[in-house]
Amino acid sequence: MKRLITFLFTILIVQVSFSQIRDKEIRCSPVPTVINKLNRRMVDNKIVDSVYTIKILRCISSSPFGLRLGIGYSRFNYNDGTSDWIKNHAAPDFNISLAIENANLGFRFKPWSTNPKKSLDINGESLPILAKLNPVKLDYYISYNFNLQNNIALEPALGYSKSLFIVINEDDLGKEFNIPSIGGLMTSFTLSKYLRFKYNEFFAIYGNVEYAFIDYSKLNPDLGKGYFNWTIGLAFKGYFKKLILQRI
Repeated sequence: MKRLITFLFTILIVQVSFSQIRDKEIRCSPVPTVINKLNRRMVDNKIVDSVYTIKILRCISSSPFGLRLGIGYSRFNYNDGTSDWIKNHAAPDFNISLAIENANLGFRFKPWSTNPKKSLDINGESLPILAKLNPVKLDYYISYNFNLQNNIALEPALGYSKSLFIVINEDDLGKEFNIPSIGGLMTSFTLSKYLRFKYNEFFAIYGNVEYAFIDYSKLNPDLGKGYFNWTIGLAFKGYFKKLILQRI
């Protein structure tokens, strides 16, 4: 067993060491640009102008800073206490992250509307089954990309997940509800396959699994703790570029 773990760990190190999604090479135009420069000088107390030409190559290099935008389909699974109230449901997943080389600072927004399966007392108020409830999820996280060959990346993440409960048909119910937001630690793991289409610009197909340690029993003792969700989606990732002029 130890040999197997050592073998797999060695493969992972080799894969990471000999691959990198971001291309760090400078790319230059094959055709030089000719620029005419004016040279003005004094000769025998007279201004004499002359023109000379220089050739430059327009090059671009990649910045370590980049941006990733994604959209996906998420599926949530609560424990029995919480799922008896709002049931397991789906939601769109909108995410954005700032890349700093292989590290990422990210945000996920997951809204959805559902009708509770039963009425529930929260802060002394009864939330009826006719309420149209939006259990919004907000994730703030940091992550790191382990880049494998063939532009495949493994991305573990650690962060904070916040749950908001918004009743969007308060006018129909004739009542205003103030359900407190609650949050907790969140861990997730993303597997992405990047498809290069321009210099350091990619499309990606990704899958994500996440677990949030949120104690819903703070809203009502009948509710449980935590939720699990998985997501599949598409993303765009690009690194910012710098223009470099090289004289030849």
